[in-house]
Amino acid sequence: MPTAYKDGNYLTEKGRALIAKLMASKTQIEFTRAAVGSGTVPDGKAPKDMTDLAEWRAPGMISEISTPVAGEAQIVFQVFSRDVEVGFLASEGAIWAMDPDEGEILYTYIVIAESPEWIRAASDPVQKFAEFTCINIVDAVEVDVTVINPEAIATMDVMKARFAAFTELSSAETPGENTRVHLRVLEQVEDWYENQTNETGE
Repeated sequence: MPTAYKDGNYLTEKGRALIAKLMASKTQIEFTRAAVGSGTVPDGKAPKDMTDLAEWRAPGMISEISTPVAGEAQIVFQVFSRDVEVGFLASEGAIWAMDPDEGEILYTYIVIAESPEWIRAASDPVQKFAEFTCINIVDAVEVDVTVINPEAIATMDVMKARFAAFTELSSAETPGENTRVHLRVLEQVEDWYENQTNETGE
């Protein structure tokens, strides 16, 4: 019978090796993608040994990368019903990163078997997306925080942070904290603002 591991984020052996490489070369780490599955760690393996999901079910969109604590990178990713043919319980997740020698490798394996998340199918009358937060150990490696999916959904907090450099919203104009928009909209507004600034010279 496979060993049951506690819910959490587990740095893989390939992830650990990547940290050593990037520290030696003083290169940023680039996280590439995320996904969820409905499997568990196979018998005879530990989370650190995983090189892929046990049972891949749906892709995830990386919506935010930050470094709130030294030595860690926090990644938020979203899974949408529109990408799912048959509903399932997400019991595992994963974050991939780019290795300069091997290419894309599974960096962090995520166990969520104790509190799996139900992911609805695209055909269900009620659509939804699930949001997951993963803490990734990076040690002293600098993190590329720009690799986010423009089709992901941004919370109002993300909007405020990205607009902070060029806009102020009064309390009457500020939408609710749970208001969400596509990150592509934010990028379009930012591009417009930059073009306006370049034209006016302000």
